[in-house]
Amino acid sequence: MMVDMNNPLTLSTGHLEVLFENGFLRYIRFGNAELLRMIYFAVRDSNWGTVPHHITNATLTKNPGGFLLHYECTCKQKGIDFRWECRIEGTGNTLTFEINGEAHSHFDANRIGFCVLHPIDQCAGKEVRITHSNGSSTVKTFPKAIAPHQPFKDIKGMAWEADTSEVKLFFEGDVFETEDQRNWLDASYKTYCTPLELPFPLSWEIGKTVSQRIRLEVIPRLLDTSFDQGTDLKLNILGNTSTLPRLGLEANGRIPSDWELQKLKDLQLSFLRVEIRLDGKEENVESNLVQAKRLQLPIELILFTNNNASALGNRLKKINWEGLIIMSILALNTETLTTKRGFLEKVRPVLRATFGKAPIGGGTDHYFTQINRERPPSNSIDFLSFSANPQVHAFDDLSILETAQTFTSVIESAQMISGGKPIHISPITLKPRSNPDATVAISEEEQARARLDHRHKTPLNALWTLASLKNIIQGSAAQATFFQTLGDEGLLSDSGRSLFPIYEVFAFLGQRKNALAIQTESSHPLVFEGLILEENGKRSYILGNFTEDPILIRIEERSIGLRPKELKFMD
Repeated sequence: MMVDMNNPLTLSTGHLEVLFENGFLRYIRFGNAELLRMIYFAVRDSNWGTVPHHITNATLTKNPGGFLLHYECTCKQKGIDFRWECRIEGTGNTLTFEINGEAHSHFDANRIGFCVLHPIDQCAGKEVRITHSNGSSTVKTFPKAIAPHQPFKDIKGMAWEADTSEVKLFFEGDVFETEDQRNWLDASYKTYCTPLELPFPLSWEIGKTVSQRIRLEVIPRLLDTSFDQGTDLKLNILGNTSTLPRLGLEANGRIPSDWELQKLKDLQLSFLRVEIRLDGKEENVESNLVQAKRLQLPIELILFTNNNASALGNRLKKINWEGLIIMSILALNTETLTTKRGFLEKVRPVLRATFGKAPIGGGTDHYFTQINRERPPSNSIDFLSFSANPQVHAFDDLSILETAQTFTSVIESAQMISGGKPIHISPITLKPRSNPDATVAISEEEQARARLDHRHKTPLNALWTLASLKNIIQGSAAQATFFQTLGDEGLLSDSGRSLFPIYEVFAFLGQRKNALAIQTESSHPLVFEGLILEENGKRSYILGNFTEDPILIRIEERSIGLRPKELKFMD
């Protein structure tokens, strides 16, 4: 039968269950145990951008022993034209995914082929036997702390013990290796083809082909079917409490109208992020400072400079700081991805002379992976900072929601790097603001367009923000900067006087900024999430349903219903 690609399809074979969505396999489960988060393939361009894919002629054949899926797929964008024939077969407790592709244009690409995602919760700390290309094997461990570099290399096979089974993976058609995707906020380890130590990008000529095959074998030990995911949703109270981090927004150069100004003041933010660059890209500095003055907010100052301390001092003297409070200073070197000791030694005296005792931090304007690989000197900074977004590797709604859980692991690893110094996450955005791994120049106009996502103004962003904040709070981050104040990347717009769904999340928290968060655990964090605040013996709740179906959540003895994609605020 033909497959409707607009609707995800749940398939089963033996005791395995899998979600087929947009050509890929997601949430591969054995009974109630998730074995793999996803199996997919991708064409990555010379800047590591993922080329969109379009599926045609998808057919499904079911039989008593399992199923067979077949479809064709085209990856096409900006001169890249690569076409696939794909075959997925389920037989008993075995899944096989085979792809055969051919280039239909001449182009450069950094990677073409399979990726397998391993769920963190199910795999962290477990031993895995790696079979290498020469037939030898070694026993490794899925890392608990976020690994800065590839924990497993030269992979032709993997085998590990899940809760109820032994899991085996076999790879054909290329050499694979594994990276810890928590470095970029993804909630997975990724085993991917073509080792990064090989030169890239590769040039693909018309007619060049690739053939790859992945086989998953599951050997049952004990099948747990006692828990039905759809009927028993609980927000379990763990008992401990956490203080709320300081929350702020990023100034974006706009002068707010009276209506916008009042709505922003109603949020009771802790600060405003303001950037100052010494590279000529600072045309909005004065208007950003005006935003801070009109909002009467302290400033999280982000300084992009270089080792020329005298030039920095002269630039800072030209700015009118009267009436402004500098709450913290993040010093970033425009010539390196992370803050180095020598750089701090040169700029710190200038910053102290200008801003007195304001905390001076280091880190990166990019991802956690940068500070995990090139660690700033913890004894030379007052806090450690990095940015975050949920769309480095995947861009669909489900993948975005998955990333929220990773904040706790990232904060924990960041605290190890900082030596216990406070952790700031700044800024947090829905899409990447830049590409530190780009090998081809990207214009400012292209990058500005790439930052925009229509989902920013939808309930999806509010739901992801709720889940992210819950994990940021429980991870004990000291400070978090989300989004911008106004417009397409902000919380509200004067056009039609519209408040975006994310506005309500920050308004709710702003009214309760002195409350304690009660630590909780969602029984199904990919289905729903919740945040409970307590102040003076009174509890407040934010609950979010990530699904397209109504659900019923139990909190202690209370049952609360949520409509599809609903974000509910309760006292």
